[in-house]
Amino acid sequence: MNAGISIDLRIGQHVRHRDYKGKRVTGVVHSLSVDREQGLMVEIILDEPIVIDGDGERPINIHRQYAPAHEFQPFDDRDELIAELRLACEGLLSCAETGTTSLSAIRAGQAAIAKATGTGS
Repeated sequence: MNAGISIDLRIGQHVRHRDYKGKRVTGVVHSLSVDREQGLMVEIILDEPIVIDGDGERPINIHRQYAPAHEFQPFDDRDELIAELRLACEGLLSCAETGTTSLSAIRAGQAAIAKATGTGS
């Protein structure tokens, strides 16, 4: 039995990758190349730079990333959506615990639900 990896990447595609200290980073595929030892490689231009503390000096900003293609996945906004839903739920729970009503917490919850169901922005 021969197992393989299926990769569907193209230049200009928005992708995500777990990188620096396990944080998810996103970017746009800039180039694809073949490395003799590592195989198919991808270079992306990051949406936001990875900032590395400069040990008392100015921080280092990394704007590009070069890694094996199998480490990248097409971008989707699931992590952002989960974080948004979590914050909305925490706001509503806080209101429930204190017995108060917060119009902003209710609106945040409605917006998160609308985004999750595809009926909002």
